[in-house]
Amino acid sequence: AKVPGTVQWVAGDMGDQVEAGAPVVRLDATELSLALAQSEAQLEAAEANLARVVAGATEEELAQARAAVQQAELAVERLGDVLSRQEQLFAQGVIPEETILSVRTEYEVARLQYETAKQQLQRVERGATEEERRAVRAQVQQAEVAVHLAEQQLADTVIRAPFSGLLAARPVQVGTLVGAGTPVAAIVDIEQVIIEAGVSEREINQLAVGQPVRVFVDALGGAQFAGVVDAVAPVADQQTRNFPVRF
Repeated sequence: AKVPGTVQWVAGDMGDQVEAGAPVVRLDATELSLALAQSEAQLEAAEANLARVVAGATEEELAQARAAVQQAELAVERLGDVLSRQEQLFAQGVIPEETILSVRTEYEVARLQYETAKQQLQRVERGATEEERRAVRAQVQQAEVAVHLAEQQLADTVIRAPFSGLLAARPVQVGTLVGAGTPVAAIVDIEQVIIEAGVSEREINQLAVGQPVRVFVDALGGAQFAGVVDAVAPVADQQTRNFPVRF
């Protein structure tokens, strides 16, 4: 298993034939399906943001930014008039210092808000900088990678046979919780069999790699199989004094 999960389905039992690429075990994919849907939604949002940045501000956004500047400008003018009158009254000793300080603070706040609104209008009219566009494109690329990863993890919930063969052991039971890297089934391919045998010193010189051979299996009633010498050991086994040969 490449991803952890709960076994939801198994292909068969010990001795059953499976074909290369066929599903052997399927894990519960509910959580990974939700993770994929979330990643796809994040990618869609990132792509929409990139399209907005590339296209620039809409007429509605421009109108809102200009209206904000006008409102901030009017607030500065109004508070400027108030401050001028309050300065005269303070100079005459009519109002205390606390009052004039409060009005000055309100005026400074309004002036800063006006400057901020003008800067925002300039940004909206100018559009995104190249650096901002690169940052948004990077967000799209990250979202795409997240989608690909989620798709791969979802695909990995289906564990497939790497080659055709027979199930050598019963797969894991349905409902079993498995972790990443946990073996879930064993498959053997008996179309090609490797035989290792010991050959005496007297006969070893008659064998060479690539030489055709005939193998007789007593357990199968002396059945005969054709083969090829695959490897010949250069030295004898110390215990048996025979030379290991692989067919």
